[in-house]
Amino acid sequence: MLYTFNKRELADLDIEEYRRTTRKLTEYLRQEIAAYCKTSCSMCGNEEAQAKYFLWIKTLEYENSERSLSNGFCC
Repeated sequence: MLYTFNKRELADLDIEEYRRTTRKLTEYLRQEIAAYCKTSCSMCGNEEAQAKYFLWIKTLEYENSERSLSNGFCC
């Protein structure tokens, strides 16, 4: 049933117009929020690493310093 519904909804979709619009939106968002998606990579030292996503990682305090519980992913 869901397949049939989706097929009907997308039947009149202009694929080229959709692609043009999504490219414009992607470029606009890149210009507007790219600065907020920069981070530094603790593995390779890259200060301008592009973040793909952010995770909330719990931290624990050990002897007046914070140690992350992350697995040490590189950019």
